[in-house]
Amino acid sequence: MGDAGAVRRAIRNHRLWEAVASIGGVLVGPRELMERNFIVDADLAQSHDLFATSIDAVQRLRRIGLRFLVETTDEWVKHNRRFAAHLGHQNLPIDYIEITGVVHDLSEYLQEEGIELFQFFSGRLEVH
Repeated sequence: MGDAGAVRRAIRNHRLWEAVASIGGVLVGPRELMERNFIVDADLAQSHDLFATSIDAVQRLRRIGLRFLVETTDEWVKHNRRFAAHLGHQNLPIDYIEITGVVHDLSEYLQEEGIELFQFFSGRLEVH
C-alpha cells in the first residue's frame, strides 16, 4: 500500500512535500483498511484514515500538488473515485486521471503516463 502511504505521509507532513501522486493506490477508509490488512484495532485503522486526516488538513493541503492516476478496470478504481470526490468536496485542487489498457503494474502506468507525471512533479518544483 505504498501509494496510500505516500498520500498519508503528505497529508500528515505537508511541510515536507510539494506534491504527491498515487498510481493505482489503495485509497480506502478505515473499515476497508481493517478488512484488507486484517487489522483488529479500530483505533489504529482510524488513525490511518485518509478521509478524516484530509479533512483535518484541508487548509494545509492547498499548497501541495495532488495527482491520482488509476486504470478504469483496476480493482481499486471505485476507491480512487470516492477519495477524489471526497477531496473535491473539500475544494482541494487535484489532478484525477483514469486511463485504460494497463494492469496494476507501475511500469505499465509509467509507460502510459510517465511523461505527464514527470511534468506534474517538475511543474510543482518550479513553482515553489
